[in-house]
Amino acid sequence: MNVSSVFRHRLHERRGQRGSSLILVMSIMVIGMLSVVALMSYTTVSLRSASAYRTSTERLQAASDAVDVAVAEIREDRTEGSVGSTPVEVVYDSATAKCTAEAGSGAANPGGGFDDRTVRCTGSYSGKDLLRTRVQFVDLNGTEPGAVAQELERRVGS
Repeated sequence: MNVSSVFRHRLHERRGQRGSSLILVMSIMVIGMLSVVALMSYTTVSLRSASAYRTSTERLQAASDAVDVAVAEIREDRTEGSVGSTPVEVVYDSATAKCTAEAGSGAANPGGGFDDRTVRCTGSYSGKDLLRTRVQFVDLNGTEPGAVAQELERRVGS
């Protein structure tokens, strides 16, 4: 074997691998770019989801606050939340609450005094009902209106 043929053979081997490093680098760059795009998409979706959750939580809290204000108003006056009384409506921090008396709520007893009052309240935000609750006011036979207000049931969502 001739020395020049050995050099030609090696030169021919090198030429065969010349473009492989470019293909390898391009493949790594494409994989890296795909990873970055996937990470950015995940981050965007996470931010939108967190924002939507925060907004819904703030709206639910505002509706709950409106119901609490309505309950406090009813608690102070024994005639509110009784049979025949008008529903109590409250607007608080862009939310609304409406409480209506249940049948027999606060009715007069034949032997004197009054039954405890029970109301159903709905908390809304932008016209959408977010909270439903049922509250009982223990009036101690009418002698101490609203001595105790206890929540009997609470449902979140429409």
